[in-house]
Amino acid sequence: MTECLYDYMTPCQRDYKSRRINSVIISDIDFLKSVSAGLRFGNGDALKVDLKIVYKYDPIFRQYIEHRFEVILVKDTTFNPEQSSMKF
Repeated sequence: MTECLYDYMTPCQRDYKSRRINSVIISDIDFLKSVSAGLRFGNGDALKVDLKIVYKYDPIFRQYIEHRFEVILVKDTTFNPEQSSMKF
């Protein structure tokens, strides 16, 4: 499993039901292979995924809280049309 890491200079928006997600674990092996093979995605791109949420019981509040988010399957990637390649 690989944690989803982003450049510290570019804020990344990961939302689930209008709530911000701070960290995501990507466990889709095929998607990770395609990224290793050169697939690039970045700011403004959207990933349509199957998301697994792991809950952990908090005895102080006596309820289950969201503990960890995991991308099980990346279904689709929508690229931001405003992106352009840099020419050197």
